[in-house]
Amino acid sequence: MIQNLEAYVLNRALASRGMPDFSGRLTQSDVEKIKAFIQISVDAAQ
Repeated sequence: MIQNLEAYVLNRALASRGMPDFSGRLTQSDVEKIKAFIQISVDAAQ
């Protein structure tokens, strides 16, 4: 799922399921930082 984060938050891939549209609020750089944070958190939990 982390690979598809950009599609979820910037491209409305899950809009039909209620995912809000973050385009205009988050940049591509923001999404990359969120991905890194998620990955670091997962790695730390293992």
